[in-house]
Amino acid sequence: MQVYDAFPEIPEQWRATRRRALAGEVLRNDAERFVRADGPVQWIRWEVRPWHGPGGHIGGIPIYSEDLTRLKSQEESLRESSGKLDAIIGTAMDAIISVDESGKVVVFNAAAEAMFGCTRADAIGAPLEVFIPARHRCDHSLRMQEFGASSAAPRRMGRSRVVTGLRSSGEEFAIEASISHVPVAGRCVYTVIIRDVTERHRTERALNAAHSDLQRLRDAQDHVQEDERKRISRELHDELQQMLAAIKMDLSVAGDRVFSDPAFAMPSQAPDVPALEGATDGAGWSGVGDTGSAPGRCPTCR
Repeated sequence: MQVYDAFPEIPEQWRATRRRALAGEVLRNDAERFVRADGPVQWIRWEVRPWHGPGGHIGGIPIYSEDLTRLKSQEESLRESSGKLDAIIGTAMDAIISVDESGKVVVFNAAAEAMFGCTRADAIGAPLEVFIPARHRCDHSLRMQEFGASSAAPRRMGRSRVVTGLRSSGEEFAIEASISHVPVAGRCVYTVIIRDVTERHRTERALNAAHSDLQRLRDAQDHVQEDERKRISRELHDELQQMLAAIKMDLSVAGDRVFSDPAFAMPSQAPDVPALEGATDGAGWSGVGDTGSAPGRCPTCR
Protein backbone atom coordinates (compact mmCIF):
# COMPACT_ATOMS: atom_id res chain seq x y z
CA MET A 1 0.00 0.00 0.00
CA GLN A 2 1.27 3.39 -0.94
CA VAL A 3 1.47 6.08 1.78
CA TYR A 4 -0.72 8.25 -0.39
CA ASP A 5 -3.46 5.63 -0.23
CA ALA A 6 -3.50 5.87 3.60
CA PHE A 7 -3.26 9.69 3.60
CA PRO A 8 -4.89 10.95 0.41
CA GLU A 9 -4.97 14.52 1.84
CA ILE A 10 -1.18 14.80 1.62
CA PRO A 11 -0.63 17.92 -0.50
CA GLU A 12 1.44 18.01 -3.65
CA GLN A 13 4.30 19.95 -2.04
CA TRP A 14 4.83 17.10 0.43
CA ARG A 15 4.92 14.60 -2.41
CA ALA A 16 7.53 16.79 -4.10
CA THR A 17 9.49 16.83 -0.83
CA ARG A 18 9.49 13.02 -0.79
CA ARG A 19 10.82 12.88 -4.30
CA ARG A 20 13.60 15.35 -3.50
CA ALA A 21 14.59 13.38 -0.40
CA LEU A 22 14.77 10.16 -2.40
CA ALA A 23 17.10 12.05 -4.73
CA GLY A 24 19.47 12.76 -1.80
CA GLU A 25 18.32 16.09 -0.24
CA VAL A 26 17.86 16.68 3.47
CA LEU A 27 14.74 18.80 4.02
CA ARG A 28 12.99 20.22 7.13
CA ASN A 29 10.22 22.56 8.23
CA ASP A 30 9.86 23.84 11.79
CA ALA A 31 6.12 24.53 11.56
CA GLU A 32 3.94 23.61 8.59
CA ARG A 33 0.18 23.91 8.47
CA PHE A 34 -1.61 20.71 7.41
CA VAL A 35 -5.36 20.49 6.83
CA ARG A 36 -6.73 16.98 7.31
CA ALA A 37 -9.40 15.55 5.05
CA ASP A 38 -12.07 15.77 7.79
CA GLY A 39 -11.38 19.49 8.41
CA PRO A 40 -9.09 19.84 11.48
CA VAL A 41 -5.85 21.79 11.10
CA GLN A 42 -2.55 20.40 12.35
CA TRP A 43 0.78 22.05 12.74
CA ILE A 44 3.74 19.76 12.18
CA ARG A 45 7.49 20.07 12.56
CA TRP A 46 9.23 17.59 10.30
CA GLU A 47 12.56 16.56 8.84
CA VAL A 48 13.29 14.20 5.96
CA ARG A 49 16.72 12.82 5.18
CA PRO A 50 17.76 9.95 2.83
CA TRP A 51 18.96 6.60 4.20
CA HIS A 52 21.91 5.07 2.41
CA GLY A 53 22.40 1.35 2.05
CA PRO A 54 25.69 -0.65 2.16
CA GLY A 55 26.44 0.08 -1.46
CA GLY A 56 25.85 3.81 -1.02
CA HIS A 57 22.56 3.78 -2.78
CA ILE A 58 19.51 5.41 -1.15
CA GLY A 59 17.47 2.76 0.53
CA GLY A 60 14.71 4.98 1.91
CA ILE A 61 13.81 8.24 3.67
CA PRO A 62 13.21 8.33 7.42
CA ILE A 63 10.69 11.05 8.34
CA TYR A 64 10.86 12.71 11.75
CA SER A 65 7.74 14.63 12.74
CA GLU A 66 6.26 16.34 15.77
CA ASP A 67 2.68 17.54 16.25
CA LEU A 68 2.78 21.22 17.26
CA THR A 69 -0.98 21.78 17.14
CA ARG A 70 -1.41 22.30 20.89
CA LEU A 71 1.67 24.50 21.09
CA LYS A 72 0.46 26.57 18.16
CA SER A 73 -2.95 26.94 19.78
CA GLN A 74 -1.32 28.19 22.96
CA GLU A 75 0.84 30.59 20.98
CA GLU A 76 -2.23 31.91 19.18
CA SER A 77 -4.05 32.45 22.47
CA LEU A 78 -0.97 34.18 23.82
CA ARG A 79 -0.81 36.44 20.76
CA GLU A 80 -4.47 37.34 21.16
CA SER A 81 -3.99 38.10 24.85
CA SER A 82 -0.86 40.06 24.08
CA GLY A 83 -2.71 42.01 21.40
CA LYS A 84 -5.50 42.86 23.83
CA LEU A 85 -2.98 43.84 26.48
CA ASP A 86 -1.10 46.03 24.01
CA ALA A 87 -4.37 47.71 23.05
CA ILE A 88 -5.25 48.35 26.70
CA ILE A 89 -1.77 49.66 27.52
CA GLY A 90 -1.64 51.72 24.35
CA THR A 91 -4.97 53.46 25.02
CA ALA A 92 -4.52 53.89 28.78
CA MET A 93 -4.79 57.47 30.04
CA ASP A 94 -1.97 56.92 32.55
CA ALA A 95 1.64 56.36 31.60
CA ILE A 96 2.71 52.70 31.88
CA ILE A 97 6.39 51.78 31.99
CA SER A 98 7.84 48.31 32.56
CA VAL A 99 11.51 47.65 33.27
CA ASP A 100 13.54 44.47 33.65
CA GLU A 101 15.82 43.50 36.52
CA SER A 102 18.61 45.68 35.15
CA GLY A 103 16.32 48.72 35.13
CA LYS A 104 16.04 48.89 31.32
CA VAL A 105 12.70 49.95 29.86
CA VAL A 106 10.83 47.18 28.05
CA VAL A 107 7.33 48.71 27.85
CA PHE A 108 6.59 52.39 27.17
CA ASN A 109 3.04 53.28 26.16
CA ALA A 110 1.67 56.25 24.23
CA ALA A 111 0.66 58.11 27.41
CA ALA A 112 4.24 57.80 28.67
CA GLU A 113 5.49 59.25 25.37
CA ALA A 114 3.21 62.27 25.80
CA MET A 115 3.98 62.69 29.50
CA PHE A 116 7.77 62.52 29.29
CA GLY A 117 8.20 63.92 25.78
CA CYS A 118 10.11 60.83 24.67
CA THR A 119 9.34 58.41 21.84
CA ARG A 120 8.91 54.73 22.50
CA ALA A 121 11.85 53.93 20.22
CA ASP A 122 14.14 56.14 22.32
CA ALA A 123 12.76 54.86 25.63
CA ILE A 124 13.00 51.12 24.99
CA GLY A 125 16.31 49.86 26.35
CA ALA A 126 17.05 53.11 28.19
CA PRO A 127 17.46 53.08 32.00
CA LEU A 128 14.44 54.18 33.99
CA GLU A 129 16.64 56.74 35.80
CA VAL A 130 16.52 59.06 32.78
CA PHE A 131 12.95 59.91 33.83
CA ILE A 132 13.96 60.67 37.45
CA PRO A 133 15.76 63.82 38.66
CA ALA A 134 19.44 63.15 39.40
CA ARG A 135 19.11 63.94 43.12
CA HIS A 136 16.54 61.14 43.55
CA ARG A 137 18.17 58.40 41.45
CA CYS A 138 20.27 56.74 44.15
CA ASP A 139 17.38 56.58 46.58
CA HIS A 140 15.06 55.26 43.85
CA SER A 141 17.51 52.49 42.88
CA LEU A 142 17.79 51.30 46.49
CA ARG A 143 14.03 51.30 46.94
CA MET A 144 13.55 49.30 43.73
CA GLN A 145 16.04 46.68 44.89
CA GLU A 146 14.36 46.39 48.27
CA PHE A 147 10.95 46.13 46.65
CA GLY A 148 12.14 43.47 44.21
CA ALA A 149 13.61 41.37 47.02
CA SER A 150 10.33 41.47 48.95
CA SER A 151 7.08 39.69 48.26
CA ALA A 152 5.12 42.90 48.66
CA ALA A 153 1.90 43.45 46.79
CA PRO A 154 1.58 46.34 44.35
CA ARG A 155 1.98 49.59 46.25
CA ARG A 156 1.56 53.28 45.61
CA MET A 157 4.49 55.66 45.52
CA GLY A 158 3.84 59.24 46.54
CA ARG A 159 1.01 58.56 48.99
CA SER A 160 2.69 60.48 51.79
CA ARG A 161 5.09 62.63 49.74
CA VAL A 162 5.37 64.10 46.28
CA VAL A 163 7.28 62.00 43.74
CA THR A 164 9.02 63.98 41.04
CA GLY A 165 9.35 62.99 37.40
CA LEU A 166 11.67 64.41 34.75
CA ARG A 167 10.60 65.21 31.20
CA SER A 168 13.03 64.96 28.29
CA SER A 169 13.08 68.78 28.22
CA GLY A 170 14.51 68.83 31.76
CA GLU A 171 11.27 70.02 33.34
CA GLU A 172 10.41 68.43 36.68
CA PHE A 173 6.78 67.69 37.51
CA ALA A 174 4.74 66.08 40.29
CA ILE A 175 3.51 62.50 39.79
CA GLU A 176 1.69 59.72 41.58
CA ALA A 177 2.94 56.23 40.80
CA SER A 178 1.96 52.67 41.71
CA ILE A 179 4.52 49.93 41.22
CA SER A 180 4.28 46.15 41.04
CA HIS A 181 6.63 43.33 40.15
CA VAL A 182 6.00 39.89 38.66
CA PRO A 183 8.34 37.05 37.69
CA VAL A 184 8.59 36.50 33.93
CA ALA A 185 10.70 33.58 32.68
CA GLY A 186 12.56 33.50 35.98
CA ARG A 187 13.28 37.22 35.93
CA CYS A 188 11.61 40.08 37.79
CA VAL A 189 9.76 42.68 35.74
CA TYR A 190 8.66 45.95 37.36
CA THR A 191 5.66 47.84 36.06
CA VAL A 192 4.99 51.45 37.05
CA ILE A 193 1.69 53.22 36.38
CA ILE A 194 2.21 56.98 36.51
CA ARG A 195 -0.23 59.87 36.70
CA ASP A 196 0.74 63.50 36.16
CA VAL A 197 -0.73 65.47 39.09
CA THR A 198 0.77 68.82 38.13
CA GLU A 199 -2.59 70.35 37.26
CA ARG A 200 -4.21 68.91 40.37
CA HIS A 201 -1.49 70.34 42.60
CA ARG A 202 -1.81 73.70 40.83
CA THR A 203 -5.56 73.64 41.45
CA GLU A 204 -5.05 72.68 45.10
CA ARG A 205 -2.60 75.54 45.57
CA ALA A 206 -5.05 77.96 43.94
CA LEU A 207 -7.87 76.73 46.17
CA ASN A 208 -5.70 77.06 49.27
CA ALA A 209 -4.69 80.57 48.25
CA ALA A 210 -8.34 81.48 47.62
CA HIS A 211 -9.30 80.04 51.01
CA SER A 212 -6.57 82.09 52.69
CA ASP A 213 -7.71 85.25 50.88
CA LEU A 214 -11.31 84.56 51.91
CA GLN A 215 -10.25 84.04 55.53
CA ARG A 216 -8.35 87.33 55.47
CA LEU A 217 -11.40 89.08 54.03
CA ARG A 218 -13.57 87.58 56.75
CA ASP A 219 -11.13 88.71 59.44
CA ALA A 220 -11.01 92.21 57.93
CA GLN A 221 -14.80 92.31 57.76
CA ASP A 222 -15.07 91.26 61.41
CA HIS A 223 -12.55 93.96 62.34
CA VAL A 224 -14.45 96.63 60.38
CA GLN A 225 -17.74 95.54 61.92
CA GLU A 226 -16.25 95.68 65.41
CA ASP A 227 -14.84 99.15 64.77
CA GLU A 228 -18.23 100.28 63.46
CA ARG A 229 -20.00 98.91 66.52
CA LYS A 230 -17.56 100.75 68.77
CA ARG A 231 -17.99 103.98 66.78
CA ILE A 232 -21.79 103.78 66.94
CA SER A 233 -21.62 102.99 70.65
CA ARG A 234 -19.39 106.02 71.26
CA GLU A 235 -21.68 108.27 69.24
CA LEU A 236 -24.76 107.01 71.06
CA HIS A 237 -23.05 107.45 74.41
CA ASP A 238 -21.92 110.97 73.52
CA GLU A 239 -25.37 111.91 72.23
CA LEU A 240 -27.02 110.50 75.35
CA GLN A 241 -24.59 112.40 77.52
CA GLN A 242 -25.39 115.58 75.64
CA MET A 243 -29.12 114.99 76.00
CA LEU A 244 -28.80 114.35 79.73
CA ALA A 245 -26.66 117.47 80.15
CA ALA A 246 -29.26 119.56 78.29
CA ILE A 247 -32.06 118.14 80.39
CA LYS A 248 -30.09 118.87 83.53
CA MET A 249 -29.53 122.46 82.42
CA ASP A 250 -33.19 122.88 81.51
CA LEU A 251 -34.25 121.56 84.88
CA SER A 252 -31.82 123.84 86.63
CA VAL A 253 -33.06 126.91 84.74
CA ALA A 254 -36.68 125.93 85.32
CA GLY A 255 -36.01 125.46 89.02
CA ASP A 256 -34.38 128.86 89.31
CA ARG A 257 -37.28 130.49 87.51
CA VAL A 258 -39.87 128.75 89.66
CA PHE A 259 -38.31 129.69 92.96
CA SER A 260 -37.57 133.24 91.88
CA ASP A 261 -41.25 133.85 91.03
CA PRO A 262 -43.00 135.94 93.82
CA ALA A 263 -46.06 133.75 93.50
CA PHE A 264 -44.06 130.96 95.10
CA ALA A 265 -42.57 133.16 97.83
CA MET A 266 -43.31 132.30 101.49
CA PRO A 267 -45.38 134.68 103.61
CA SER A 268 -43.43 137.32 105.57
CA GLN A 269 -44.90 136.17 108.75
CA ALA A 270 -43.53 132.77 109.57
CA PRO A 271 -46.40 130.33 110.03
CA ASP A 272 -46.75 127.93 112.80
CA VAL A 273 -44.00 125.45 112.20
CA PRO A 274 -45.89 122.32 113.29
CA ALA A 275 -48.82 123.28 111.12
CA LEU A 276 -46.56 123.88 108.08
CA GLU A 277 -44.76 120.62 108.57
CA GLY A 278 -48.10 118.83 108.70
CA ALA A 279 -49.20 120.53 105.50
CA THR A 280 -46.04 119.59 103.62
CA ASP A 281 -45.71 116.11 105.01
CA GLY A 282 -45.61 113.65 102.13
CA ALA A 283 -45.86 116.35 99.44
CA GLY A 284 -42.25 116.04 98.28
CA TRP A 285 -41.13 119.43 99.64
CA SER A 286 -38.56 119.98 102.35
CA GLY A 287 -40.44 122.70 104.28
CA VAL A 288 -38.78 125.57 106.14
CA GLY A 289 -35.83 125.27 108.41
CA ASP A 290 -35.90 125.67 112.07
CA THR A 291 -35.16 129.37 111.70
CA GLY A 292 -37.99 129.85 109.15
CA SER A 293 -35.72 132.08 107.09
CA ALA A 294 -35.90 130.50 103.54
CA PRO A 295 -38.21 128.28 101.50
CA GLY A 296 -37.06 124.76 100.51
CA ARG A 297 -36.73 123.28 96.99
CA CYS A 298 -38.30 120.37 95.26
CA PRO A 299 -36.14 117.34 96.01
CA THR A 300 -35.80 116.56 92.29
CA CYS A 301 -34.38 120.01 91.62
CA ARG A 302 -31.60 119.94 94.19
